Amino acid sequence: NLFTGTLDPEHWTHFWTISYFGNWMAWAPVTALFLGRISYGHTVKDFIKINLAVPSLFCVFWIGIFGGSAIYYHLNVQDLYVLIQAEGFEKVLYQVLGFIPLGKITIPLIVFATFISFVTAADSNTNAIASVCTSGMSEEQMEAPVSMKILWGVIIGAMAAVMAVFTGVGGAKTLASIGGFPSMFLQMASCAALLKIMRNPGKYDIYSKKEEEGDKN
Repeated sequence: NLFTGTLDPEHWTHFWTISYFGNWMAWAPVTALFLGRISYGHTVKDFIKINLAVPSLFCVFWIGIFGGSAIYYHLNVQDLYVLIQAEGFEKVLYQVLGFIPLGKITIPLIVFATFISFVTAADSNTNAIASVCTSGMSEEQMEAPVSMKILWGVIIGAMAAVMAVFTGVGGAKTLASIGGFPSMFLQMASCAALLKIMRNPGKYDIYSKKEEEGDKN
């Protein structure tokens, strides 16, 4: 999305700016490493189905149900925009869940799911970063040392905590966007390497060569 909202007076247009590109680029390399690692041994069809199709369908149902509910309650029950201005977006989530039947059960489940989501993201990306910083990894041993995982987990957690305490959540988001700038060059190099491999894939297919050598022996 290249629409930055510079010429539009509405404030909501500034929430979805080109700065999000930096955030996505910061996540892309380590996320790609993690997805590639857990997808090893599976077909491309399985990868697309599990990592792309299923999450997309979940988002469609999630946004359709809770987004539609929020619009309904905003139009018929309470002005949620006033609540956003007064207490922030987070309060709206709990307010809408409070309107929905079984809200006392749904709210703890949503909080728990959010916690699991953050823990899973932190663990997977810490694992991917530790793998990049570990030498001597092979097809048989694809796990980075636990000490390396702990080191990167502490570094990332400390940086996020410092930014959140001294600059607020916005500062932590800014740090993530800034981190995407050097990742942009890494992704450009990866794209160039992919094009090079596509021109002569047999030259870089070391696994097929190992199998052929094993068959000869």
